[in-house]
Amino acid sequence: MLIKEKMKKSKDYRKILVNLGKDLIKCGLTYGSGGNISIREGNFIYIKASGAWFKEAKKRDYLKISLEAGRDYKKTLKPSCELKMHISCYRRRKDINCIIHSHSTYAIIFANKYKELKPVTAEFAAILEDDVPVLKYLNPASDELAEKVADRISKHNGLILSNHGVVTVGRSPKEALYRAVLIENETKIVLLSDLFTKAKYLNKKVKDGIIKSVHSEYRRKRLEKR
Repeated sequence: MLIKEKMKKSKDYRKILVNLGKDLIKCGLTYGSGGNISIREGNFIYIKASGAWFKEAKKRDYLKISLEAGRDYKKTLKPSCELKMHISCYRRRKDINCIIHSHSTYAIIFANKYKELKPVTAEFAAILEDDVPVLKYLNPASDELAEKVADRISKHNGLILSNHGVVTVGRSPKEALYRAVLIENETKIVLLSDLFTKAKYLNKKVKDGIIKSVHSEYRRKRLEKR
């Protein structure tokens, strides 16, 4: 009986990722097989197989990989080409359990003009907890991209890759997804604002106050649950 109870309590990480991938499509954050997502489980991660379409992906399309060895996956399928990036980020941040890399349209456009995304809305400040840097173009799947992304993610909860997309992290899939949604929405606000007038950013004092408020702490706490 105890064994059955433990089995019921164990999480089906592959199913969580299948649903997360569909949420990315629903939220308009990517398309086709573009981007990759992963979840940490102890010394292993589950990550999307290369070429698997989010909308059609099944549990078998999410591979279990050793964080230490960076392999031990099925020989019939290859993991995402950004596997090194995911592993590097998990090694830098012990507090995160999910990584989302999306090909978000407005964020990519935003990166053509701006060097960082600063908070315009209180919700963005509360959940992202900092500005979002824009990285110059780096070749996908390269060691340089893995190193530079992990370096920035060690200090930020999200970043924008020029000509590429967005990377967000979280203690849970829900938190990582919400951060990705907020980045796309905030870039849209800035781009549209600057078409007609000029975007008004929150000043540092206001931003810091929002981040430290009990209301923001409560919202972040709700997002922690996996």
